[in-house]
Order: sequence, then C-alpha cells, then structure tokens
Amino acid sequence: MDDQIPSRSLTIYLSKDNRRVGSLIKDRDGLTQKMIPVGGGVRGRLLIKPPDGKPPSWASFFSEHVDPNEFGEVSSCSAVLLVPVETRWAAVTFGQGRHLLWPDAFEDRFGLRVALNCIDETKIRSMDKQTFDAIARHTLEQASYEANAGEFGFDIERDMLRAVTGTPRNPDLGKRLTGMDALSAQVQVELNGLFDLLESYHRKFFDKSYQDSFPWVDQISEVSDPALESILNEMVVKMIRDGQVDRCWLAVPDIIDWSIVSGFRYSNANKSPELYDIHLRTYLESLKQPEELSAGRLKSSRAYCMSENDQIIKSWSIFNCLYCELDYDGQSYVLNAGRWYVLEKDFVQQVNDSFSLVPVYSGALLDYNDASEGHYNERLATTNREQYYLMDRNLTYSGGPMEFCDIFSKSKELIHIKRYGGSATLSHLFYQGMASAEFFQTDPKYRAIISRSEKPLSMPFFSRVGIRHAVRRLRGFGYRVSLAKIGVSDDRKKLQKIRPKKSRKS
Repeated sequence: MDDQIPSRSLTIYLSKDNRRVGSLIKDRDGLTQKMIPVGGGVRGRLLIKPPDGKPPSWASFFSEHVDPNEFGEVSSCSAVLLVPVETRWAAVTFGQGRHLLWPDAFEDRFGLRVALNCIDETKIRSMDKQTFDAIARHTLEQASYEANAGEFGFDIERDMLRAVTGTPRNPDLGKRLTGMDALSAQVQVELNGLFDLLESYHRKFFDKSYQDSFPWVDQISEVSDPALESILNEMVVKMIRDGQVDRCWLAVPDIIDWSIVSGFRYSNANKSPELYDIHLRTYLESLKQPEELSAGRLKSSRAYCMSENDQIIKSWSIFNCLYCELDYDGQSYVLNAGRWYVLEKDFVQQVNDSFSLVPVYSGALLDYNDASEGHYNERLATTNREQYYLMDRNLTYSGGPMEFCDIFSKSKELIHIKRYGGSATLSHLFYQGMASAEFFQTDPKYRAIISRSEKPLSMPFFSRVGIRHAVRRLRGFGYRVSLAKIGVSDDRKKLQKIRPKKSRKS
C-alpha cells in the first residue's frame, strides 16, 4: 500500500441482483447527476442532493428571546456514487446519502459478510450482538485490544451477531472494517482505484470462507428487508385465516408481575370481557369480521393487562404478542416479539433435537385454577403436605435476594413454576433455575410451566434455545433436569369477568 495515498472512510452498500438504477434511489427530483471515472475504464453515477440550510434544532429553545436565524444555518449534504459491479450496483454514500437509497433494494448483511471474510478472527475490536435470554439484550462491546469472539463473551447458541469491527488480513482492503448491512471501510484509496476495491468487496460477499472461522454466524439473523417482512406478515395472516395455527400462538411478550394481574382484555370498552389469559382463538372471537384480518389490524389491535382495581398495567399490540414459525423459499423464519428472524435449518434441527431429549417430569402436579402463581404454589404445597414444601418467596441471599425454588419436594426436587408466556418470560424461568443451581450445587433440579393448551408442551424457538443452554449447564453441575407442564382447569379456561358499569355522576 502506497503511504502517500490518503486514508478515507467509505460506507458501501451492495444492491440486489439485476436492479435498475431507477429502483435504487427514492426520489431523483432535485438531484444533480455527474458521470465520474472510478478506474478500470468504468464510470460511476454521482447523485448529489443540494444542502438544505436551516437553523439548528436547538435554536427553538431560545425562540422567545432570539431570532433562530441569528444562530446561522446548518446544512446536511447528501451524495451517493453508484458503480456497476457485474450484475449489481455498489452504492458509496457520503454525508446523509444513505437516506437517498431504497433499503429493500440492497443486500442484508452485505457489510457483515465482507468484514468476516476479510478480518483476522483474532483481531476483532468490537462486536454488536443481540442476546436471546431473560432480558433481550442488545450490546455493543468494544475491547481495548484486538481479541477473538470468545474473549468478547460471545455465546454462539444464544447470541446473534449484528455487526463486527476488526483489522483485515490484507491491508489493501482497509486498515479497519466495520460490517453490518453496510460496509464501513477505513482504507487508502484514490478515485481511480475505487472500482478495483469495490470488485474485491463484491467477491468477498459471495465468499463462504468466513464459515470456517465463524461457523455460528448464520444460525440466527434478523430480517431487515421490508419486502420480505411484508411477505412473511401476509403468510402469517393467511395461516391464521385458514385455521393453520399449530405453529402460531399469542403470548405475553414481557416479564410481568402475575400477582397483581386480574386478567386481559382485547378492548378498553366497558362491555369488553376480561379473560384469564390471551389466546389466538379468543382474540379472533373478539373480532367482528375475523375473515378480514390483516397485518395492519394485528399491529393496531391491542391486548390489555388489567389489575384487580380495573386499571391497565400494561398493553401490547397483538402483533407483538404473536409468535409464529414458518418456512418460506427454503428458509425457516420465526416471528418473536414483533420481529422476524431467519434461522439456519441445521441449527433449528439441533435445537429441536436437544429439546425433544429433555425428560418429562414424572410427578403429579395440580391443574391451575388460581388467581396467581403464588396462590397455586401455596395450594400445591398445602394439598400435598407429605410430598412438597412451599419455598415461594422464601428468599436466600448471595450477593442479593434469590429464590431457591418455588416448591421443594421430599425427593429433593427443586421445582420452579412460571405462567406460560413469550421467550422473555420462559428465559427468565431458566435463568432463575440456573442461578439457584449454581449456588446450591447439590440435588436434582426440575422445572414446571403453566399452560392452558392441552397439547404437548411447546415453546417459542428462542426459549428452546434457552433451555438447551440451561440443560447443558445444569447437567454440568451434576443435576438431573426435566420439564413439567401444569394444565389449567376447565373452569379457569372459561373464566370471563365483565367490567362493572361506571356510575354516572349527577
């Protein structure tokens, strides 16, 4: 690399195959176009949006005393250079140029794949990851020195890599690369060498060698293509309309305090019945014209979590409560807490195989017909005094309050019980069990989950990932692990409460 060539920061996107130039730019009105030579006899199209001058946003703070124009103007420049690379276009953006592009016209994770193919696996400087556990954490970790993924604490079973920054093996490809959907490159390059550089990045996008060093990267990735999201949303709607709901259900997406929950409603109207739990069947029954269900309706409809004094504790869109697994175009997809994820099929099979091998609890547990988990635990222990001891809310302390378990049996079983919910709720259950087991590394450990469904116990995919992780750790501590499903009594399933009419003030 010629040290005389200045180092530049480039942000690069790659279009999908065989896209016309007109389909890449949102609005060409007001843009200036210039043809720019970029090397190799190739000319790129530089589209420039004139700067739009205006007072700074904070000027309004002083608007009563100072004319905003006295502060002068700030302007945002936007430009994008479109360069043909085989059957695609590379888009190099400058300033606010990314806002000129149609997002669905460009490849997801282009930058991530290029970066992983270029950087040395031992020279990672930062990792942006999402963790699917009790708290869906989105974390950006930066190291003070170059390290490998393991030193960042990356969990290949539960973490999804969103972006990575590192040092390329070949300095001609950059001093530093950051990859997500776009590729950000700190690289020494002049305009007449840009085409060759973009061709190199284009080849790296199709290179599969990153799978040797980072084989776990493709296990889970978030869908960011609006067109694909729209297709998947319509597929879910059609499945529900056609009654194909074996792989779709509703679940509370957050961790909530069930002890203060009276029930749920699908409307805030006075005549709306209060239900024991949310369920896809009861939601559809609440609609006047369920045959006209749409993705928009799922996003605008809400589920309300109510307290005993008829106050709303929390509410969510039905779409955010909807969980679904489906296959499309040779890929497996999961809708979880309002977001779509694409899953590697081998990974799905590994997780499902591990889940199917977890033993089912052989003991007898009462059906749930109680106002809360706490009441259920107390009734279970009271009804079976010779077998169970109540440990719910009996806290121990190890760097903070910790619940040993909900029920402890004479057979030395630690039973943790949780109302069924989405991935966050069940992951919280697994975390509680692991935290207790790590502190008390002694006797066998069991868990139980309350669910109104009469089918065999099923969990959201990311919960199955979580229990796979938990089982491995617990067995490593010498525990035996099994799953129990607590049924719900028929009376509780049918329970509906009508909101009392509010008295009119005279």
